[in-house]
Amino acid sequence: MSKLRKFGLIAVMAMLVSAVAASAAMATTATPAGEAFTASLKSSSITFKTGVGTTTCTGLESGGTVPASPGNVNPTGAVTTNLVKPTFTGCTTTVFEIPGATTTTVTTNDQWQVEVESLLGGPPPVARIIAPNNGMIVKVVVLGGAATCVAEGRGEGFKLAGAWENGSPTSVIHLKENGVPVKVTGTGLLGGLCNEPVATAEITADLAVDGVSNPIQVTE
Repeated sequence: MSKLRKFGLIAVMAMLVSAVAASAAMATTATPAGEAFTASLKSSSITFKTGVGTTTCTGLESGGTVPASPGNVNPTGAVTTNLVKPTFTGCTTTVFEIPGATTTTVTTNDQWQVEVESLLGGPPPVARIIAPNNGMIVKVVVLGGAATCVAEGRGEGFKLAGAWENGSPTSVIHLKENGVPVKVTGTGLLGGLCNEPVATAEITADLAVDGVSNPIQVTE
């Protein structure tokens, strides 16, 4: 094959790759621009499965504001919104197969975010809750202090992935994330049973998103 034909073939392939990439880049619009919203549990609970055990919380409260125009539109990807630091309540943990023998607190730190993104071909938009490093800490005290186990979310900006479902008046984020990196440490007489330097957590929940005045919607 001549150098000229090779050059022509390479140029055509480059144009095809560029065209495919352009077609895969979907615009995302979150509306209404500037609308405040609340986020709370729609499911009966949110569940964390970590090296500590299985933690279930019956309350979660957060919220934020859709970016003002034109920030509520991204022609090539996701729209990101800052969240009020989530508050978890009603948390219990089953650890060492001893139900009811623990006290549990879940704390959150620093700036959380939610990003939404439309996908090529029309499946439901993706929703991702973004937490900072050590943004979530699950502390479980077992048998009055015989062991204190702490699971910390690790990684800069770890993401809890799910799907966005438009609704009126309530839209829903369906969270199901199986690969959240965590570090688990323990103290006390039985604390050594908690230690698990490298682990992953599973988090499952449905979150209700309600606009203060109008439904929050995600479209292309």
